Amino acid sequence: MRWLMNSLLSFLGRNKQRLYNNYKFWVRQTGEPVFNNKVLIGVVIALTLLLTYEVGKAELLNAKLQDLVVSVEETKSALSQTKLALSHTNLALVEAKETISQERTEILAPRELRNFSSIEELELFLAEDNTNEHEYIRNEFDCDDFALMLQRNALEKGYIMNCQTLFTAHVLNMVIIDNEIYYIEPMTDEIIFLTHVDREG
Repeated sequence: MRWLMNSLLSFLGRNKQRLYNNYKFWVRQTGEPVFNNKVLIGVVIALTLLLTYEVGKAELLNAKLQDLVVSVEETKSALSQTKLALSHTNLALVEAKETISQERTEILAPRELRNFSSIEELELFLAEDNTNEHEYIRNEFDCDDFALMLQRNALEKGYIMNCQTLFTAHVLNMVIIDNEIYYIEPMTDEIIFLTHVDREG
């Protein structure tokens, strides 16, 4: 109630000149004083309705302002999350570029090839390799394809391995270990001693 009275007095203070002018106009037109009971009640009702309307507008504006503040805060939060996501994406892109650069360097860098150092090392390589598990398909994936596949896998691991054609038109792989030459049957991983590089004695 105090708030309503204060608001009413404030409104009267802001509009006293307009009210005074209306009072003089009323007196000139009617010849009666404006402040009889009926008129006073009507004025109070009119002022109350006007004040209620103004207060309603103010509350509506305040509600819209609060909604706007909430919307701004939500937008700021969304922008912050988007910025964080972009930061993570940029970091992932940088890491991906570094990985690609490293892999490209490894691919372009010439690999130093060497012979197998021992039979055991050759056997370990063959045990880990799966060439012999490939399906044999006549005239599509046969002995020469097995031999080329095993040679390619050996080169990728840094080992020297050749392909050799026998008189029977069968293709094997060949490696040199120390002073010894070995054939490898790529379809079975069988290791066959052939000869010495330098004959002893």
